[in-house]
Amino acid sequence: MALGLAVEYLMKKPAFARLPFGHWSRVLTGQIRRGHYFFVIRGSEVVGFCGWAIMTESEAEAWVTGGPAATEVSGSAGDCGVINAWSAETDEVNQFLLAEVVSRGKGVRTLYAKREYADGRSRPLRLNIKKYEAGVAGGETPVGA
Repeated sequence: MALGLAVEYLMKKPAFARLPFGHWSRVLTGQIRRGHYFFVIRGSEVVGFCGWAIMTESEAEAWVTGGPAATEVSGSAGDCGVINAWSAETDEVNQFLLAEVVSRGKGVRTLYAKREYADGRSRPLRLNIKKYEAGVAGGETPVGA
């Protein structure tokens, strides 16, 4: 059920809609099997989604920079979190997603993400959890399109 709900919500988002079906299905299925995802639902409407994987720093760096080794990780061991699915309908939901992923990521020292733009550009993000929790994250917020 979670996979269907995630697909229905994310398929309408430009950054996700253009991704190859096989690759994207593997990402979502892995997140859901590991329990590394959550939805934000307001009433009966999905207004946010976050999915992640846990990796070593070298695996996370390979992922954020587009290295070929990034597709061959289990996503369940390491001290870094890779947010590979993120969508929020409002700034309020965006902030809720970030707070929730930090709360669930105890033991994770760095969060990695890619900001995907509708024009195809991508920007890597790295968020030091200790600095974020101390209020000095430098304004970087891992968000998807």
